[in-house]
Amino acid sequence: MSSQTTQQAPPTGTWSADTVHSTVGFAVPYLAGTFQGTFSDFEARLSDSVLRGTADVGSVQVKDPNLEAHLQSPEFFDAERFPQLSFEAQQINRSGDELTVAGELTLKGHTEAVEINGHIIDPAPDPLGGLI
Repeated sequence: MSSQTTQQAPPTGTWSADTVHSTVGFAVPYLAGTFQGTFSDFEARLSDSVLRGTADVGSVQVKDPNLEAHLQSPEFFDAERFPQLSFEAQQINRSGDELTVAGELTLKGHTEAVEINGHIIDPAPDPLGGLI
């Protein structure tokens, strides 16, 4: 018998992403590979089973820093006109520490239904007697 139990629903209450230990990123097929990047400036909150988050597109990071400025252009994120992207989901499915989240992504003023995948760690006691 395992001493660790697996919770099948997201934690109740209101939870904010720990931006030091969390990542918001993307991966898109490109030519013969996958183009990946992350956003260093983001917020996410889970409250009453609704996940909401934003990311500042100006904080995008990719393996080639020369491409970061190009991603800010109107051809891609159009950071001057649309400085943030947002995501909202009300359907969160959990299996162990794996999450599948169906929601709506708004990018450049256009909203589209998307499904994202992620990992979750259950709340744990902190040294001061609270939960993290």
